[in-house]
Amino acid sequence: MRFSYNLDKTGFPYLEIRDLGLAVAFWPLTKVQGEQFLAEENHFDDAWYEEILAVNPRLGLAELPRDRQTEHWPRLFFTGIIPEEAEQIARWFGQDWRLPTIQEWRMLWQTLSKYQFINKHITMLSSQLSSLEPLIHFLGQHRRPRTWRQFMLLEGGVLEWVVENPRAHQKRYAGLGQPAHEIKPNVWNPLKDLIQPINPKERLGFFGVRLIKSIS
Repeated sequence: MRFSYNLDKTGFPYLEIRDLGLAVAFWPLTKVQGEQFLAEENHFDDAWYEEILAVNPRLGLAELPRDRQTEHWPRLFFTGIIPEEAEQIARWFGQDWRLPTIQEWRMLWQTLSKYQFINKHITMLSSQLSSLEPLIHFLGQHRRPRTWRQFMLLEGGVLEWVVENPRAHQKRYAGLGQPAHEIKPNVWNPLKDLIQPINPKERLGFFGVRLIKSIS
């Protein structure tokens, strides 16, 4: 896989996969990033964030234990947002960041499963991304990823909003992923199962977002 990584406006890494023509966030949006959005975006306030925390309470990077697993680790992620809010967050990121389509997400799922994730990647990323070392260490030591798909939590993360009909004036959204059982026990196959909430306005603690953008 020909790839490199860079940092977005929040200081979190994204992977540039030249063979696919896509850049993709390493992980689903975290609460650390969501709080940066909240600090700058006037349309949202503390009451809105309290609604978010009601369905998935906060866990900070520094609170991740180094020496043991914890069932609360999915609280790192900015879940409970609805699609329209995810779109606003993408616009705030700028630089053509957006939600993936179904086809793009599934292409990432298949591609990233082919590439092995090994211990030297943990060492390299921890040294280069020191502010994120608690998360990198936790994923490496306690989630034990074997592939980049697992390290980037497409598998074993949260359910991620995707766009069903990107060219339509009125977009439709659904969820793709294979969430960690700590946040949502499931047997979903993202290549077959498209998850559509009964009420798309309901805040669900296992629904988050991962941003992508096209690259040349």
